[in-house]
Amino acid sequence: MIKKGHTYKIGELLKFTYFDGSPHTGKVIKQTYAGDDWNHLQTDYSNPRYTIQVPDDRDARGYMIYPCVGESRIVKRIENNGFLCDDVKSSANKGASTKPLGKKQPKTEQSDLEDAIQKQKDFVGGKVRDK
Repeated sequence: MIKKGHTYKIGELLKFTYFDGSPHTGKVIKQTYAGDDWNHLQTDYSNPRYTIQVPDDRDARGYMIYPCVGESRIVKRIENNGFLCDDVKSSANKGASTKPLGKKQPKTEQSDLEDAIQKQKDFVGGKVRDK
């Protein structure tokens, strides 16, 4: 079987549609082939696959990983115009980088404690926050 090369390089930014039909934009972090992680199937070297990392504020990590994205699901390659964080632009030019795209900083225990104390003070003082 002839091994087909990957069209997109690690670090490139792509716009794609995942299997559920949802559109996403993210960075290629891994190149694979269909069936290469299954012991009972022969690897299909004519079917390149990509693992793509997408920023996501709803996730605690600040990003989501979308594995097994085939070339037929990729809409287009995009240029970075400040869409993601600054380190993506440099890593896209340098090649491989698995550094998370999101810059979400985890809350410290002190800030959680301070938030809880402030909420109690507000409640005791008669301030009630509507949700």
